[in-house]
Amino acid sequence: MKLGLLMSGQGAQQVGMGADLYANLPEYQETIDRASELLGYDVMATIVNSEDNIKQTKYTQPAILAMSMGIYNALSDVMPKPAAALGLSLGEYLSLIHISEPTRRTPISYAVFCLKKKKEKRKKKKENEKARGKGIDTKQPDLCHS
Repeated sequence: MKLGLLMSGQGAQQVGMGADLYANLPEYQETIDRASELLGYDVMATIVNSEDNIKQTKYTQPAILAMSMGIYNALSDVMPKPAAALGLSLGEYLSLIHISEPTRRTPISYAVFCLKKKKEKRKKKKENEKARGKGIDTKQPDLCHS
């Protein structure tokens, strides 16, 4: 039997999400705790108890990423390795991580790294858009193909 994964994006989050998994699945808890360490704040406390924080992308995306990774890691010993994965928005990153990472348990540090890179790229894009609006040329020479 082949397994395919469908990873969700931002939008379906709610206060309290993942609290039952955190309380009952050691692999899930381990992943969330490691994400909290890497992010510099307690993911569960930030999301589980705050209606305001759950609406903020800066908290929601890392929480969804960490929780999805936690679910995957908790199930990785009892499910076959996925043959394919797809996702919506943020879920695209998660699906790429699960398929490309060669180990059975995907390290959360790799996922957080990918999320930070996505955030940097989005910030750079906004800066370039602002600069172009002011008439500043933001094109960089293509050093790989010169």
